[in-house]
Amino acid sequence: MPRDDAALLFAGTSQAYVTYRPGYPMALFDHMAAQLAFTPETRVADLGCGPGTATIPLAERAGTVLALDPNSEMLHAAREAAQRAGMGNIEFRHGHAEHLPEMDAGPLEHVVFGRSFHWTDRAAVVAMLDALLPPHGAIVLLGPGRSEKGAWHRWPWDEAIREVRESFLGPERRAGTGTYSHPETGHEQVLEAGGFGWIERYGFTEHVEYDLERVLGLQRSYSHSAERLFSGRYDEYLEAVRAAVTAACGPGPYRIDKRDSMVIARRPQRHPDSDAPEHP
Repeated sequence: MPRDDAALLFAGTSQAYVTYRPGYPMALFDHMAAQLAFTPETRVADLGCGPGTATIPLAERAGTVLALDPNSEMLHAAREAAQRAGMGNIEFRHGHAEHLPEMDAGPLEHVVFGRSFHWTDRAAVVAMLDALLPPHGAIVLLGPGRSEKGAWHRWPWDEAIREVRESFLGPERRAGTGTYSHPETGHEQVLEAGGFGWIERYGFTEHVEYDLERVLGLQRSYSHSAERLFSGRYDEYLEAVRAAVTAACGPGPYRIDKRDSMVIARRPQRHPDSDAPEHP
C-alpha cells in the first residue's frame, strides 16, 4: 500500500472508531509505565494515534505525549477526546510516522504504535527510530492477543462476517484505494533486524459483553469494511452481516474474553566488561 494512501485508510470511520472500537485495559498502560519507568519528564510519541485510544492513557502516565496521525479526521477526534479528559500535555501533529524527523518534534524517549505499525514502512521506521531514540528508548507495539497456539485472537463472528464481506467486495482485503495482505515478516523480526532485539511480550485479558449492534458498529470502524467501499450498498451489507452473525452466534449478547498484547522492544545493552547482552 503506498504511504500517501495511508490517510484514506480510515476515511469516514472516525465516529464509529470512537463509538465501537474497544480500548486497551488500563493494566496494560500501568505495566508499560512501570517497565519503562515513566516520570513527569518522560516524553512519548503515539504514532498512528487514531482518535486517541492510547494517547489519553499515555498522557495520564507520562509527562508529555506527541500524537501523530495522517488522517485529519482522526486527529480531530483525538483532540476532542483530550479536551473531554482535560489533558493539556498532548501535542498533536498531522503526518506520517516515516516523516517524524522532519517535524521538529523535539526529543522522545519511547514510541508507541496502537495497531498501526503494520501500516508503516516498518524497516524504515525502525531505522529512523534507532537514530532518533536515546539508548534506553523503546518501541512499544499494542495489538490483539494471541491464542495458546500462537494464532491471533479472533472474534467468534469473524469468519461469518468475512464471508459476507467477500461476497460484496471480493476476496482481496481492501485498504485505502488498494488492497492489503499481512506481511510475511513478523513485527518482532523487523524490530530485531533493526537493532531492537531485546523483546518482552505481555498479554492482557478482559471479560466483555457485546451486543449485535456493537458488532455491526465495529464493521463501520474497519478500513476493510468502511462505508465508502460499498458503492451505495452499505445498508444491504450490514443487514447481511446481521443475519450471518445471528445465524453463527445467536442474537446476543455475546460474552467473550477480549485479549490484547503488548510488545516492548529495546536495544540490548552490553556490560563494558562483557560481550553478553544485559537486560535494559
